[in-house]
Amino acid sequence: MKYTDPDGREVDLSEIGVNNQQTLLKEINKYSYFNFSIQDNKLVMNEDVINEAGSKTFGEDLNTAINDSMNIKIIFARNKEISGNIQRIAGGFSQITPDTNSAVIGINPGTAFYLDENENMLKASAGEVLVHELSGHVLPELKNINGNAISIENVIRKEIGLPLRKEDPCHVCF
Repeated sequence: MKYTDPDGREVDLSEIGVNNQQTLLKEINKYSYFNFSIQDNKLVMNEDVINEAGSKTFGEDLNTAINDSMNIKIIFARNKEISGNIQRIAGGFSQITPDTNSAVIGINPGTAFYLDENENMLKASAGEVLVHELSGHVLPELKNINGNAISIENVIRKEIGLPLRKEDPCHVCF
């Protein structure tokens, strides 16, 4: 059985490669109030380091993800060609599998865009996609709290001074 963790308690970055891990880690540490590092392909919180400009909400969400019993795997998804057709992967997705107590968060930096409040289409970084998928979809489902994923994301965006996303009442957590 590959990719099994008996008690969860991890955010697994093993499938995104060292360069992408470092890129994502820089963004995590830019957006989070708490500082994180990677040890053995797992995200680890460094308790003694803080980033005053970062989001406490996002930092707490990352720490919750690390310490929850669910195994969360982050992957970088790419568009791929299948029999002459291009399968487009949106900027991000999340998939929770309760039977295995696991979740996958997929990030495709090449197709990650969003509408701001003025309906301008802006490029989203891998870290911004992680904020949306983790805080807006995976953790609310884990905590059985339904709501609006973009509203949750906008709380974090406001804390770190990023442009707010246009609200979408149909973009529910789960």
